[in-house]
Amino acid sequence: MEALQMRPPAELMNIDQLASVKPYRLSFARTLIQRMTTERWRIQPKTIQVDADGIGTATYQIVAGGYEMTFAAFSDDVPDQNRSGRLSEQRFDGMGFLCHGEVTTERLRAEHESLRLRSRGRTTWETIGWTLATRSRRSFEEVVGLLAAGVQPDQDGVASSGDYLFRNNGYYGNGRHGTRMWQSLPTDHPLSHPYHPEMFALYLWRQFGFDLVDEMARIRSSRAVQLDAGYKRTIGIGNSTGQGISTFLTKWPGWIHAWTSLRETAVVRSANAPASNADIAKVRALLRRAVSYMAHRDGSEDPYSCPDSELIGDLNQIETKLEEFVSVGQSWKRIVTWARTHCHPESADVLHSILTETYSELVDELDSEFASRMHRTTDVDPCTTVAELIELVAERYAWTQECKSFPNFFYRSADHGEQRLGVRQVDEGESMETFTALCRDVAALTDDLENSNGSESIGLFLLRHPNHRFLIERIQTFGKDAYAEIRANIADDSWVPAKAGRFVLSNFGMELSTAHNHRYVQGIFYQGAPLPEDLEVGREIDWIYPSV
Repeated sequence: MEALQMRPPAELMNIDQLASVKPYRLSFARTLIQRMTTERWRIQPKTIQVDADGIGTATYQIVAGGYEMTFAAFSDDVPDQNRSGRLSEQRFDGMGFLCHGEVTTERLRAEHESLRLRSRGRTTWETIGWTLATRSRRSFEEVVGLLAAGVQPDQDGVASSGDYLFRNNGYYGNGRHGTRMWQSLPTDHPLSHPYHPEMFALYLWRQFGFDLVDEMARIRSSRAVQLDAGYKRTIGIGNSTGQGISTFLTKWPGWIHAWTSLRETAVVRSANAPASNADIAKVRALLRRAVSYMAHRDGSEDPYSCPDSELIGDLNQIETKLEEFVSVGQSWKRIVTWARTHCHPESADVLHSILTETYSELVDELDSEFASRMHRTTDVDPCTTVAELIELVAERYAWTQECKSFPNFFYRSADHGEQRLGVRQVDEGESMETFTALCRDVAALTDDLENSNGSESIGLFLLRHPNHRFLIERIQTFGKDAYAEIRANIADDSWVPAKAGRFVLSNFGMELSTAHNHRYVQGIFYQGAPLPEDLEVGREIDWIYPSV
């Protein structure tokens, strides 16, 4: 049988397909947990000084891969009317930082003051990242009250709905505000991997939530009990992203190509592997676990994703088709092809994800390629001719000709410190537009190229048209990368930012994502993931699609 091939960009790089991807073996949160377990990271609370309302400070000592780090969390109790997920708000239930070495009282005070300044704050080279968090309105106080009364929470209540004690407020940290970027860390550093500092911050907020409810309950009552370890493993950390994530897709084409090409390689490797009886049994078991996991959702669905009922129905069908399409010694191509043809793309991608878990030995080695593929320099090749660039644009960017309308624009709000969406000729900020209207700009470049001498060098062309430098640099650097460009008009009214958020966050490792509106998606990380006591002894936890 002919092997399964990587999908062409015309099939894969539309936003509906990309929004359907699910977390998989190489999602950043999952690879971080693998590393933490293998290296037996030690994460221990050093100080927890809070009152009955949870207001105070906590510090954690982290020993990992021969390095010592400190995580400090400043805990507050913000009134509900002032609590928000927006980075621009003045108060959060939690502010924290991760740094190298130990911290002094003076360092804690200085970082706290800088964190309170938000976008105006600055830190030092020793700090790896800043991070913000908010207590769950639905679960936090409920859990504290139960523990104080000597009662464990109902595991089939909070945990099964995909709830959490804390929600991380955006990816605030690594590389911003003077913090040290992962690219500059020594290669043997435990966090010298794309997005591992951010994913570690998420994990630490999860653990702080557990420790905080325990301490608050202890202070409030002599009858208090500590949160059960089994219950803790079922609880994740909430996270969300808004419309500004759309600009990420256009700003980092090399990163998008790296993520998508490595994901597609992992899927193809797994799907082409010969099946054994054990492999078939594992895939069947994971399909059933996925069905059970999704059946326990709280019923939150949105018009931008596949309904849970359809997902569950598709996965049940895929399981019944295993016997027909998969034989011992043969590949998984037939079942993968059938799923892509007959099921929702989200359902097919659950199968993709399960296959990468089943054939981890073929997939894990790809993880080391993220750093090199994402750490690329860009520049203009001035010796390329106009005719050669016209040919490249025609070959790789012909799809942009379908984009005709650009009524919207993105801009970075000085007041809010994040990307906002504006309407042309209505909202202010158009003169400060963030690069998102790729299709429009390619059309303008093509017009100027075609009105130039084909033998002219790009260097001379740019002397007359310096406004095209950024786009030419992008095309020359990434134009031959199959998966670098999202084939969508982000400046059109039809664009749904929540789909961009779902794609990005699935690559990070988010589960149970829900778009609350077309601009905003929320989900959960680390549900079922091991606890620090598991990591310290190297205890591997099979936490994908956990039983809740």
